[in-house]
This record gives sequence, C-alpha cells and structure tokens, in this order.
Amino acid sequence: MKLWIDGVLKDVDRARIAPNDRGFLLADGLFETMRAVDGKVQFFHAHYRRLCEGIKVLGFYTEWTEDLLDEACRDLLAANDLVDASLRLTVTRGTGPRGLLPPHDVAPTIMLTAFGMTHEPHTLPAASLTVSDIRRNEGSPLSRIKALGYLDNIMALSAARDAGFDDAVMLNNAGRVCSATAANIFAMTGQRLVTPPLEDGVLGGITRARLLKAAAGQGYDVVEESLGVEQLKSADSLYLTNSLIGIRLVASLDGQGFDTAACPIQLD
Repeated sequence: MKLWIDGVLKDVDRARIAPNDRGFLLADGLFETMRAVDGKVQFFHAHYRRLCEGIKVLGFYTEWTEDLLDEACRDLLAANDLVDASLRLTVTRGTGPRGLLPPHDVAPTIMLTAFGMTHEPHTLPAASLTVSDIRRNEGSPLSRIKALGYLDNIMALSAARDAGFDDAVMLNNAGRVCSATAANIFAMTGQRLVTPPLEDGVLGGITRARLLKAAAGQGYDVVEESLGVEQLKSADSLYLTNSLIGIRLVASLDGQGFDTAACPIQLD
C-alpha cells in the first residue's frame, strides 16, 4: 500500500512524519475525509474549500492548490489500484520548536491515504443512537472546522458502542443537539426537514449541504434551527449524513423508534 506525503508517493512502511510535527504533538492541523467513485473524488472542490477555510481559522497557509491536490488524489488511487475508495487528506502546521506557540516560518505537512470501500452507503443498517454525556463546545472556533483533535467524539462513540448502540448524539454546552460523532443529523416530520444550525457547534458537512439544497429543490420545508433531544424523538424519521455513508437511516434513539423507510429526498 502506498500513501502520498508532501508531494511524494511512498510505501506505507517507509513513510515518516517528523517527531516534532505539531499535528502529532498538538493536533495542530485539519483533515478531510472524501469518497472516490470510479477513480474520481466526489465533490473535491467543496472539500478543498472547507479545508482552506479551516486553515485560515488556524492561521497558516499551504501552497498546494486545488488542482495539484486533486491530481495527487488521482495518482494515489492509481498507485493503489483503487477506483472506489475512501481518502483522508491530513494537513498539519508542520514542524516547530518546543512549546505551544507556532513557528514564524511554517512548512505544512500534507498527507493523503486511501483505502478500498468495504460497503456501499445504502447497505448500512439503520443506526441505533444514544445521547452522549460528552458535550461539544459551540463557543470554540474548532467546533466548525475539521480539526485533528477528535478525542471527544472518540470517547462518545466508544461509550455508545460499549453500551450496545451504533453511535451517539452529541449535544452542545447549552444542551442543544449538534450531531452524531462523525455525521450531521436531520429530523424529518411530514414534509419538514430540520437540522441544527452551524452556530450550535455543528460542522458544515459536505453531504449536509447537498441534502439541504436537494430537499429545498424537491419541495420540502427545509429549516436550520436549534433542536432539543425531545424534538428529535418526536420526529417521524432521523437521518445521519457524511461523505462516506451518504444518508443513513436511524432506527432508534434511546429506545424511541423511527420510520426506517428510505429517505425520500434524492441527492444530486
């Protein structure tokens, strides 16, 4: 298996990251998880734009352009003989001196990995959810970018799995619904589709945006508004979305069951 790092394709067992890389030491960086179909990354422009927005929040830049990184993705897929795959693009601020403050001269580390898809999105069973005790900090600028620090989500997912659930619903510090551990969440009641707004500590998912646009274009009443747990439980259906799973149905939330008929909204 090969990966791509800083412009070079390498065998995984020969690739190295510097021990003083700030991504490794301090989670100082971001990532994007993308899906390739027939050898092409889907919605790469949207992923690249979100990555650049996150890099701007963190206060550094990279000289790698959209076209160059898109080409790197194609090269990596070809090198691993993959056509349908998940890819992860990781960008760190690069190496730096000891301490918290970043260096004045930044040379970001950029790495791409790719793995064959083990399932098609529509084959995933409807998910069982529970509400996590671990909160997202809606006041943090990191809550709306794909920063490397994912321990809150990891702990919430691990606790949910240990309790026999597939995933967890994460709330913010005000007790409002944010998302699942790695997916946006939607509630459908009749023709009304609701999802939490970004200011509640929600990551602006690529598939989230696609579903909002598609639903509005197909005549649904689309709303971004704060939700409580009881509002989720009163919905007819719940959906989870991200770039790898597409739209996943939800079977239950802490024992409350939902309609698991296929989502009627067709993504563009």
